[in-house]
Amino acid sequence: MTLRTPVLEYIISQTDVLFNSEPSPPHSVCCPHLSSTIQAARQNVVLSHSLAPLSPYTFHSFHYTFSAAIAIIVQSFLANETTPSDKLLVDQAANTLTELGRTNESAESCAKMVRDLGVVVENVAMVREGLSGELAALAISPQISRGDEMMYWFL
Repeated sequence: MTLRTPVLEYIISQTDVLFNSEPSPPHSVCCPHLSSTIQAARQNVVLSHSLAPLSPYTFHSFHYTFSAAIAIIVQSFLANETTPSDKLLVDQAANTLTELGRTNESAESCAKMVRDLGVVVENVAMVREGLSGELAALAISPQISRGDEMMYWFL
């Protein structure tokens, strides 16, 4: 938990080189916390996926899944800091959140945020790799009417 702030600050500080596909030195050398943070997030996705069936109605059932997925996605903004298996873990987390969202509205919202942020990261990666003509369509989560209230999700 305490590593999230320095990692996030580092990622934000790298916005000027976000589209550099071969940073030198690698980001994990400049910010040693990146490796431990991504590893902890990977383990949390696997663990929370295992715990979800045991307690689908509790806060921790989706909170740790959501936090781990966001940590992996945000770190994916940096070139060469995540692996193809991380995408699978994020998809697994989104699916777990969607499943939990059948009985928990907050988990459903978390699943939508994970998917929306994932599309943004995919678009950054495509621009970084010179594929900007093939950008993924960004479908912002829809607004939902609840009586007199309207709920919105924005990136």
